[in-house]
Amino acid sequence: MAPRLVCVTWNDAHGNAFAIYEPQEIPHAAAKVYTYGIVIREDEAGISMANESFEGGSYRGVTFIPRGMIIEVKDLQPHKTRKPYTKKETPGNGTTHD
Repeated sequence: MAPRLVCVTWNDAHGNAFAIYEPQEIPHAAAKVYTYGIVIREDEAGISMANESFEGGSYRGVTFIPRGMIIEVKDLQPHKTRKPYTKKETPGNGTTHD
């Protein structure tokens, strides 16, 4: 089965232990984040996704996002596989490529 690729839009908490702020300068809103990856598991608790998968079913670069922080999960459609460029057909030399 092909991996499910998604973009998750979510609200992340943030902080900065090294900055000094005046009260009116303090950021007081969630940071909107876009995370792209391969879905490993999605349920009522949230979504686990990875940026790499290996033969045999293991993953690397795993992120868990709690359900309450998720704004949207958008499925991404894979693009048509392109043939590799040859030395003769490099972009910018007047040739076209499918």
